[in-house]
Amino acid sequence: MGEQVVVFSPSGQTVQGVVICGLFSALIPANGDRAGLHRRTYPDGAVVEYDSEAHRLRAILPAGGVTDLTSPGGINIVGPVCESGDFLAKDRSLPAAKAGDLLVVASAGAYGAVQSGTYNTRALVPEVLVKDDAYAVVRPRMEVEDLIALDRLPPWL
Repeated sequence: MGEQVVVFSPSGQTVQGVVICGLFSALIPANGDRAGLHRRTYPDGAVVEYDSEAHRLRAILPAGGVTDLTSPGGINIVGPVCESGDFLAKDRSLPAAKAGDLLVVASAGAYGAVQSGTYNTRALVPEVLVKDDAYAVVRPRMEVEDLIALDRLPPWL
């Protein structure tokens, strides 16, 4: 759940290890891993980092979170998986937006239907076909419950 832990396993097998959790929590938040990087984790799961050396702000919000941002140096749009180099747009100037506005990303890479996957229990995206002023959902969004329902336990468990 985003909490840092330590696994002790003298045999080297993680299944035989002991987990010590709570090293950093809401009571004792972890700061950045180097000078100049300041991290704050909130009880609802939001994380805000500011790198004073790179002049870079990063915020990760829980579902339903809303961001207001002014950034004269440009805006990077990243996806929810946040792998290294995971950019939908980099150093872009964007018009002012308000809650409920939509952003069209013409090339979404692994966030599009062709390369998408269910890594980290991410449900597949819906597919929408657009022509002029008309649009139609041609494949509905998969819900997480649908994804989990595909799992089966072997009879020996």
